[in-house]
Amino acid sequence: AHTAEVLYRDLRKAQVDRVTSMGKFDFHSLRTAYINFVLRDSTLSPTDMQDLARHGSLDMTMTVYGRARADRMTEAARRISEEFCVPSAPPLRPPKTRKAQPLWIQEVALLLNWLRR
Repeated sequence: AHTAEVLYRDLRKAQVDRVTSMGKFDFHSLRTAYINFVLRDSTLSPTDMQDLARHGSLDMTMTVYGRARADRMTEAARRISEEFCVPSAPPLRPPKTRKAQPLWIQEVALLLNWLRR
């Protein structure tokens, strides 16, 4: 029997709906979920991911199956913010004068803020 037919038979036996308000449950959705789990594994190289997905090109793995997810992007932005921002220390500002400060003074102030973390 075809793999999809076996899956559908098992879903019927388990009384699992193939289509719900969250989407459809079929062989392709299982494959997509599997490949997205593979893509989340930071220990795998891109070539490992491509091989596990059984794709002929990495482009297929990354662009067709890789899904951008708001929760992962939000968490990444939070981690980056914690790494580079120091909320408890007030930022250093270049001294105010009547003349515009050279760019290097602004860059030094930014560097000092970063080093103070």
